[in-house]
Amino acid sequence: MSTTAATYTEEVVDVAGQPLHLAKGGSGKPLLILHGEMGHQGWLRFHETLAQHYTVTLPVHPGFGKTARVAWARNVRDLASWYLEAIDDLGLDGIPILGCGLGGWLAAEMAAASPKQFSKLIVASAPGIRPPQGEIFDMFLVVAKEYVEKSFVGPRSWDRPLVLY
Repeated sequence: MSTTAATYTEEVVDVAGQPLHLAKGGSGKPLLILHGEMGHQGWLRFHETLAQHYTVTLPVHPGFGKTARVAWARNVRDLASWYLEAIDDLGLDGIPILGCGLGGWLAAEMAAASPKQFSKLIVASAPGIRPPQGEIFDMFLVVAKEYVEKSFVGPRSWDRPLVLY
């Protein structure tokens, strides 16, 4: 995945009882973006596009990259609870939240637990949310490539490589 040459900053902040690595850029109203299960991929084109209209905050989930895991968190609901405290510490109340993949699952859990904390919820390809028919495909039982192949209709029929973001 390619990153842009745009101006953004990376920092480590103490929130909810532990350090959190995050990237931040843009100007305008705040927007929180939660990355997917492939981890923090850097400042991507879609971050740059959104940063033209919003101040984008992109935390690196606990247990990914430079952010240590939350010792007591055992599942996505626990991590969502930690995040609610973390974004409160960051002063990001009443903002839109966008989550991709695992970040979408986290965003949905957070919005369900504290709906007034967010002005909008946007999820893309979120596992863990039961579809209207069938069962949830457990992304943790397969490798990432198999998960992507089974998550999209006809991925091999595309004329270009699959780009997750």
